[in-house]
Amino acid sequence: MEQVASAMDAEPRRMDARDTSAALAALLRAPKHREFPSLLARTGDEVRAALDAERHHHALMQAARPTLHQAGQLRGVLVEGIVKNQIVFKLSTETTSLAVSYLDVFLGSGKYSVLPEQGWAYHLVANACMTLAVKFQEPCDPTDPRPDAAAIQRHVDVAFDRVCVQKMESLVLQELGWRLSPPTPASIIPRLLILLGHDPTDDEFADICGRTDVYALAILYDVNFSSRRATCVAAAVVAVVLEDREGYDRDEVIRAIVRAFDDPGGIGEEGIASCARMVDDFRAALSSSSAGDAIVGD
Repeated sequence: MEQVASAMDAEPRRMDARDTSAALAALLRAPKHREFPSLLARTGDEVRAALDAERHHHALMQAARPTLHQAGQLRGVLVEGIVKNQIVFKLSTETTSLAVSYLDVFLGSGKYSVLPEQGWAYHLVANACMTLAVKFQEPCDPTDPRPDAAAIQRHVDVAFDRVCVQKMESLVLQELGWRLSPPTPASIIPRLLILLGHDPTDDEFADICGRTDVYALAILYDVNFSSRRATCVAAAVVAVVLEDREGYDRDEVIRAIVRAFDDPGGIGEEGIASCARMVDDFRAALSSSSAGDAIVGD
């Protein structure tokens, strides 16, 4: 049995942003490793690659903005179900962010009209987006299998059989153009913190990431963030959290982020500052009686 357990422990799994960051921090403590410069460069390359990759998705979301705003209340209900899945199955915030991103692309296409009495069809769409995100993002672990379509639907009021979910997955994939990895704030934030000099092996890093995760999850409810560039939103969340938690000057953090992005002609200080003000407004709305308006959008 011990040999079997050992073999399972050795089972390779998908690396995520924090794994990369942890490997980077380990090499920081062993500067003689030749791999460190290339890993450091790779972290920066990954962030800059996200800047390039998000241009298509950003253009798509800009075009979809009017449609998404019209469906704001429906979207809020569907996002709530997706977030509930994260809580029940302890999924990553990035998985949830991907599912919502897929949902926004599908709803924003405006190609599918559903009668009010057939609103259940949108729950099928949300389920398909969630199962696709789980398949794509969650690591394969023989000791803790990923939840399948049936498991994901156990706690919801409207459930569908496996064939229905798979057919809807095909429709969602068509709308996505098989682009299953659009940059999300949740995927960019850990890398950005590393570029700003934070050591991911410190407890402080975990605390900061815990706080940024709260923001990255909360803003999924607000349709206004869907049409913003993911890197810009990630930078805004980092700036807000570092100002709140660490007492850093927000403007200084934003300037440091722009230097880290190294994206001439792309994301600038004002774009990040504008997103940060949106985060401030969203946070204020959540603590007031107008929280519902913040979730639906204006």
